Amino acid sequence: MLLLHEGITPNLQLSRAAGAEHAVDPELGYAIAARDVWLRTSVPGIAVAGDAAQIFGAKAAPALGRWAALGAGLRLSKTSEAAAREGREAARREIARAAKPQAFLDRLYRSPDWILAPADDATIVCRCEVVTAGEIRRVLALGVPGPNQLKAFLRAGMGPCQARMCGSTIARMIAA
Repeated sequence: MLLLHEGITPNLQLSRAAGAEHAVDPELGYAIAARDVWLRTSVPGIAVAGDAAQIFGAKAAPALGRWAALGAGLRLSKTSEAAAREGREAARREIARAAKPQAFLDRLYRSPDWILAPADDATIVCRCEVVTAGEIRRVLALGVPGPNQLKAFLRAGMGPCQARMCGSTIARMIAA
């Protein structure tokens, strides 16, 4: 039996499917959904909280949900700016307390570079479509700017898992 652990990373499938912008956080080593002060993504009407955006842990998730709900209430004129800001600050304090061990866990379970940016060109990155790191590097050398354009040259990320397994590695390789 072979067990693999590729680190703790956010579950970005929904925000990626919605077309939201993402960026690789260099300190964390993984992609996170780009959000504003109210946790709204670049897609109008869509906010992302909890492990679907960034790892803060289960104890912080309810506060993140309240924070996103306050932003929605503000956008829909169901809460005042002052009440929303007050609630957001209370949520931030709760998240800070709940996420204290997160910096340690982020370092302990950081996805290793050899997984997210394999040095060996023969390493299979996309298992579904059998696309290697070397094939991806060759296409990236052509100036391909992102994963959607990469799919025009290779089928990386287009198999049955829809990049759930290879998406982080492809994103890291593009970022590099």
